[in-house]
Amino acid sequence: MFSTQDKERQKFQINNERFYKASVDSVKFNSLYMPLVYVVIGFMIIITFFLGGIWFIEGKMTLNVIITLISYIASLGFPLMMLGQIMLIYVQADAALTRVREILDSAPEIEDSSEAIHMNSAKGEIIFENVSFGYTSEHRILKDVSFKIPEGKKLAILGTTGSGKSTIINLIPRFYEVNEGSIKIDGIDIRNYVLKDLRRNIGLVSQETYLFNKSIADNIAYGKEDSKYEEIVEAAKIAELHDFIMSLPKGYDSIVGERGTRLSGGQKQRLSIARALIVKPRILIFDDSTSSVDVETEFKIQEALMSIMKETTTIIITQRISTIRNADLILILDRGRVVGLGNHEELIESNVLYTQIFETLYQKQKSKGGEYIE
Repeated sequence: MFSTQDKERQKFQINNERFYKASVDSVKFNSLYMPLVYVVIGFMIIITFFLGGIWFIEGKMTLNVIITLISYIASLGFPLMMLGQIMLIYVQADAALTRVREILDSAPEIEDSSEAIHMNSAKGEIIFENVSFGYTSEHRILKDVSFKIPEGKKLAILGTTGSGKSTIINLIPRFYEVNEGSIKIDGIDIRNYVLKDLRRNIGLVSQETYLFNKSIADNIAYGKEDSKYEEIVEAAKIAELHDFIMSLPKGYDSIVGERGTRLSGGQKQRLSIARALIVKPRILIFDDSTSSVDVETEFKIQEALMSIMKETTTIIITQRISTIRNADLILILDRGRVVGLGNHEELIESNVLYTQIFETLYQKQKSKGGEYIE
């Protein structure tokens, strides 16, 4: 596509030459070691015959002892040859073990505290209190972020590129720890919950969908091993995926391919939505998860989700103005700071940045003629 064959071939050539040199060094060692073993064994046998013959003539050694010594010396050949092979295998194994140790010796950065409590079923209230966070100590993505989402409400997050939208939703399931401040769910700091319980109550539909090379049913039911067939179908129907699945020869038993290569981008996103819905989370997060879905299908998905969202706290990162306008709350971010929080009517009157973003999206989507604008 980019005509980079020569560059990639050169990169391969460099690595191939390193491998070639290592292989030659290994063969050289083996080719020197094996003859050396034979020379040493042969030399020892010659000395035994020579000295043993003299001592036998002088009556200092019997023939039986000479034959026994030669047998012992000959029996050393095989162990010495195997020692050379073992040394080669050890070098190869040690190189592989170095990589394995990096994984086995690594410790999770985020673990349960000794006083962590269980979360059986979250109500869904989320509070950010003066949260600051950066992926590196030198650069903070979020700076003193504070807001509250009441249980069962829908929050839309808007902001310019790099303002920290995805970072916020990555902090809620504790993929990363906040540097300052706290995040609370139902009035309790998320660091005080058992991590497994916390994430079981959160359904996350990310931009990048990871699918396994298994059936569609297995991928949908991935987060809930005891899922019934009816639950899988129900989740697929809400995600507007059922009709497509039934059009396939094997239906829900169809294999999606490695990372979902047999599905389109929109189909993968809808499957990811179904996978999040089947666990019936109390907190549902969409990270621009309908960007590859056409407007009509997104509208149908939103209609199907309405009954679920009434009882679920929902956080949405989106560029679709119909979704933004229907949100209970809209959070505006700019360079890692909260610069606006309220519903559409409040922000359109009082927040300049929101007005600019909204009008830009409105004009762009109106020009495409495919947006549902109320």
